[in-house]
Amino acid sequence: MKSMCALVIWLFAISMAPLAQTQQEKAYTIVDPGPKFLQEKDPAKRIALLDKFVASHHPTPAVLLYVYQGYCQAYGELKNPMKVMEYADKLADLGTEVELGMRFNARYMWVAAYDSLNSDDPQLAANAGQRAAEAMKLLSGIPKPQNINDQKWLEQKTKFNLFLQAASNKAANVLKDHSERQQPN
Repeated sequence: MKSMCALVIWLFAISMAPLAQTQQEKAYTIVDPGPKFLQEKDPAKRIALLDKFVASHHPTPAVLLYVYQGYCQAYGELKNPMKVMEYADKLADLGTEVELGMRFNARYMWVAAYDSLNSDDPQLAANAGQRAAEAMKLLSGIPKPQNINDQKWLEQKTKFNLFLQAASNKAANVLKDHSERQQPN
């Protein structure tokens, strides 16, 4: 899980350069020149600061992508996968306000959070399969970053796809086990 988190952070970092350019083109800025939640190291305090920021600033979708990313990271550090999934969905649901790489990141974080659970909930498993498939589709559309060579990019994409496929298989097994238990003898 730790290496997967590192991969997600890496993808987030490489997706930020085009995002910054998009932000400049649309003239969006973060409401506060230096929101405290960006610098806070303690995840519980960061969540409180994020809550306060959202309540007092009513951020636009362009700012919410940073807020939701902050929630995902903080809840991930607190090992609260259900909250990671909640905010990853909110991030992905911003739609066209969020770049392709960030939408992938949101779906990947959701799947990674699901994978950390030991759940036999069929609805959660169905959602995991759906989000893993969506993440794989999004990943296939992400162009190779300029600062990475072709081989390294292929290796990274392969690692992401392998993890997503494994999580999807885990979800499929939960659904299969659940359907077998539901069938009359």
